[in-house]
Amino acid sequence: MSKTNFLVKYLKNISKLINSLLEKNLNKLNFENLTNLFKNNKIILSFVALFVIFLSYLLLPTFYKQSEISKELKTELQSRFDLNFKFGQNINYNFFPRPHFTTNESTIYNDQEVISKINKLKIYISLENFFSIDNIKIKDLTIKMQILILIKKITIFFLIF
Repeated sequence: MSKTNFLVKYLKNISKLINSLLEKNLNKLNFENLTNLFKNNKIILSFVALFVIFLSYLLLPTFYKQSEISKELKTELQSRFDLNFKFGQNINYNFFPRPHFTTNESTIYNDQEVISKINKLKIYISLENFFSIDNIKIKDLTIKMQILILIKKITIFFLIF
């Protein structure tokens, strides 16, 4: 019984200490101190400047040419997945919630034969280096397929087994 009383007393003492520290420090926080902080605009301007710089960095891929983006993404997808993609008319860039390129009505080719038609293709890219289009690295790929077309060789393979 004495051990539980000791624990209760110890916890009450800790609670009193925390309350006294909060009261002492929160009493120092008043309107006058806040106005002094906001009068010194260096902190606010620093955060605003960092935010603007970060947003402008995220928006850099919007200034790339469509043909260069298409070419770079095709080569990156070819090297990573060993599939040939043919993109739709335009490739859109969005940076929210993660930086990605979106295209509609794409197709996947293998040896000049159509494997699949894709409704919507999202290519997520890494945040590492947006200053050059050659440094874009693909992180993830999201495919929303409408029609899946199998090549004759593959269907024959499945029919044998």
